[in-house]
Amino acid sequence: MIVEPVSAAERMTQQFAWFMLAAFDSAAAVMSVPSQVARTKGSIVAIAATPDDASIHAAAAIALAAKEELVVLGAKGIALADPAICAQAFRHTQERLVVMTRGAFEDSAASTIAAARRVPVLIIEPPENTAILPPDTGSQEAP
Repeated sequence: MIVEPVSAAERMTQQFAWFMLAAFDSAAAVMSVPSQVARTKGSIVAIAATPDDASIHAAAAIALAAKEELVVLGAKGIALADPAICAQAFRHTQERLVVMTRGAFEDSAASTIAAARRVPVLIIEPPENTAILPPDTGSQEAP
């Protein structure tokens, strides 16, 4: 869990940049939490880069456990690090948590959203890609 510094100046320090880099380079899920959280009740938002994005499944499980509404925002091709676009995407949402899949967006998007919306952003790992082998056709070499 990364708690965002109170001031913008603290976010610009080399130490904080190294800390963020180390967190996003790890294989663990990362939660970016603003210094002041706006809401403790509200919908759980998944920002999905694809229709089968892992963030949808994770956000759905959290919403079910928290008895909150699930909101899925499709963000394919959108630069989420732009605060104006974030504000537009969330204009009708009173979320308490945002879930994103690592690698689908720039790492800075999570911090931008957490700071702008004042809600935690959970960045999860995408599921491991498993090789799918073609089915056995039953063909055998002739003797």
